Amino acid sequence: METELVAGLIIRDRRLLLVRNAKYSVERIEPPGGKVEAGETREDALVREVTEETGLAVQSQSYFGAFRTDSPEG
Repeated sequence: METELVAGLIIRDRRLLLVRNAKYSVERIEPPGGKVEAGETREDALVREVTEETGLAVQSQSYFGAFRTDSPEG
């Protein structure tokens, strides 16, 4: 079973918000996001993950797309 992940592209004043992820002994710079939990929509997961990682209150505005990844997260 594949783990479904979400990530938010948050752009303000032509700047993209990225977060530092130091899990799994490798530091990465990436958009905020994470795993979709059971019973959660992608949009709900995205809002939750962005708030957890940045402290920002956000709303999902539009769907960008779905992509496969070899992320150690999933």
